Amino acid sequence: MSERYKVFFYAAVVVPGSIPECMSNPTTEFESIEDARSIGRGSAKWEGKQPNTFEIETLDQKVRERWVRDGDAWRQEHAKRLQW
Repeated sequence: MSERYKVFFYAAVVVPGSIPECMSNPTTEFESIEDARSIGRGSAKWEGKQPNTFEIETLDQKVRERWVRDGDAWRQEHAKRLQW
């Protein structure tokens, strides 16, 4: 069985130290990390909000990537799990 990837989208934190808002329920599983990255980078607006961060991970959490919006582009950041 091959790995399956899920994408989690988060809104920008408005108040420093507050919990980021998860903008979607990660119900879609992707066959490849490339597909998951493509969906993450091409994310659209939800209800007038634009994701600030997206994370990709496998169910067993052996693969975890975190991407942060940097202007109109995305940059990969150290993949520490958001904690709250």
